[in-house]
Amino acid sequence: MPGQEGGYVLPEEVVFGKIRELVSLGGTEILIQGGLNPALKLEYYENLFRAIKANFAVQIHGLSPVEIIYLAKISHLSERECLVRLQAAGLDSIPGAGAEILVEAVRSRSPRTRTPRPRGWISCGRRIASESGPASP
Repeated sequence: MPGQEGGYVLPEEVVFGKIRELVSLGGTEILIQGGLNPALKLEYYENLFRAIKANFAVQIHGLSPVEIIYLAKISHLSERECLVRLQAAGLDSIPGAGAEILVEAVRSRSPRTRTPRPRGWISCGRRIASESGPASP
């Protein structure tokens, strides 16, 4: 979160430097996760993914179902619309992060602002898992 100790956002040139290093070592996939930062809107990720794809031949593996649900909410979009836009911008796959919310004991200790209901996480994950390639609107 902005202003939270230890939180940060890497400038694009730093992200690109890390990707250049990865590619020089033979890497072909990057993982991008940003947490639930209200300062980073959907457009931030769209612009970042497009810039990465324009400059590097890498797969973008990023944004957990929890992050996609959050981005959709703060962007006033459905999760489907949010996902379609992210895929159009270059998102290739997503990690399964956030599954801890499926356990009530863990979910009850998490702040409500960071914890979607299990049904939302599962339905978002299923939609993503069932779609291959960029989705059409």
